[in-house]
Amino acid sequence: MNATPIIPFSGFLGWRFLQKTYDQQIERHANSPRQSREIQYFRENISSVTSAQDLISDRVLLKVALGAFGLQQDLDNRAFVRAILESHLGDPKSLASRISDDRYKDITKAFGFSSAFGPNTAKPSFANTIVEKYTSQSFEIAVGEQFPDMRLALTAKRELFALSTEGVSDNTKWFKLLGRPPLRNFLETALGLPDDFGKIDLDQQLATVKSKSLHYFGVDRFEDFSNGSIMDQAIKRFHLLSQINTNNQMTSNTIALQILQN
Repeated sequence: MNATPIIPFSGFLGWRFLQKTYDQQIERHANSPRQSREIQYFRENISSVTSAQDLISDRVLLKVALGAFGLQQDLDNRAFVRAILESHLGDPKSLASRISDDRYKDITKAFGFSSAFGPNTAKPSFANTIVEKYTSQSFEIAVGEQFPDMRLALTAKRELFALSTEGVSDNTKWFKLLGRPPLRNFLETALGLPDDFGKIDLDQQLATVKSKSLHYFGVDRFEDFSNGSIMDQAIKRFHLLSQINTNNQMTSNTIALQILQN
């Protein structure tokens, strides 16, 4: 059994409380019985994994591996996961390359089963890297069981910072954001974009999110998201607009119910 996060309030007030207690709460989560067993098992056994088949054959190792990249929903799709992990990222026709969700490319690159240099599983720092990701992701899931928006904010804070420091072009970072559903969801909410925003031309999406990010957060380049105050502005606006959207939906549902009853 995992420890339940302590969050006494919803919305931005709850977010502030969670941020103040984050280090203590995630440590408590990592030390909970089930979590600590999975982490220990992964540390002790991952170095012996040399192929995608080895990984998908061990449910606990696969759970931690997928969970580290927010892909836990694929735990029972083993054939699909194997095909992803065996993809050659240099081949645009490979499965991982063709999927728009960059998390599949990230896990393929991290494990390196198709690399000419062999898998990364036996490298000294590998287990720690995956365990750290898994702990963060599983804690975010536990938070999301109480407050889904808070989980999204935690994910965005972690991933926006990581993406802002990647050594790729500015536009590539924006395109990567648009290719990651949690980040896209977060930013679309924070910028007040409509539900069908993703249906317009991709270049137009890029221009829109860059323009609105500059207007609302002062983000001139994607790397600006590494600035703590800018990140705080984005998260605060996300929570406020999310709460407004929720209240509007509740009001609409109430009105519709009254009409039906009358």
